[in-house]
Amino acid sequence: MATQTATQSGSPTQALCRYLVSTQFERIPANVVETTKTFILDSLANAIGGAALAPGREIVALFAELGGAPQATVQATGARTSVPIAA
Repeated sequence: MATQTATQSGSPTQALCRYLVSTQFERIPANVVETTKTFILDSLANAIGGAALAPGREIVALFAELGGAPQATVQATGARTSVPIAA
């Protein structure tokens, strides 16, 4: 069977998603799982810590000022804003 390129099988994002869906957790090396957990915790800690600092509070205030449909929750604050602003 020939290997398909991303352009033959859809977008690169679609190809990556198909690969991830077919991946079995048991086949992921333990060090990759542990490193991923560390990255996720680091990201959450930065979001929480950043939201408590003055620049973070200013950004949250700006989100509130910009308004928009409450479609997404801003990490660490619980504030709701539109998807583009939350991203």
